[in-house]
Amino acid sequence: MLGPKGSSLKHKLGGLLAHEMPLLELEALVTNAQNKRSLDRSVARAFKIISDDKTKGNKLKRSRRPFNLEALGLSPHIADSLRKQWPDKTDADIGSMLEGKGLL
Repeated sequence: MLGPKGSSLKHKLGGLLAHEMPLLELEALVTNAQNKRSLDRSVARAFKIISDDKTKGNKLKRSRRPFNLEALGLSPHIADSLRKQWPDKTDADIGSMLEGKGLL
């Protein structure tokens, strides 16, 4: 953009025009701009995927595996002994009791 008397704001601020820059500096400027655009597109794509997953999560029915004490990381021996100690409780109840006591 040329102003009055053929001067440009870029020249007044000490910048060079593309045809005045050394070739390596111009290539670095273009490469940095391309990398920034690629990064911006990748971030926007990731945000779009995340937002799409949130909307689809309510529509899709998730298959749930039955909850058991072994899934909490307890050994089968300890899980069996806990089941014997509370035969009237389910694994989920026993797990919530252990979490309530701060054991898990």
